[in-house]
Amino acid sequence: MLRKAERAHIEDMVKAAAFALQPDLVELRHEIRDDWSGDPSIFFTLVVGIRLSAGRNPSFDRVVHMEEAIRLIVEPQEYGLNPYFSCHSNLESAMETQKC
Repeated sequence: MLRKAERAHIEDMVKAAAFALQPDLVELRHEIRDDWSGDPSIFFTLVVGIRLSAGRNPSFDRVVHMEEAIRLIVEPQEYGLNPYFSCHSNLESAMETQKC
């Protein structure tokens, strides 16, 4: 269980990461909870302003770079948290919002 000060520090670092990765990163959401095996984890959702497609292309490489930058800035392992990432383009997020 994370202490209040640790959670506050993580919040600050997530905000710093989101700021550092602008303009490609439109939004960075996170949730701290146990993963499927019961281990403490942090789940990041990246909303990016670039087109995503499968395979190794410049957009995919930038997303991988963003994930690594988030790991370096937030340092979830320092708090015993396993990091998980999901990524959506802002177009996909807009379409999901319209479905609701």
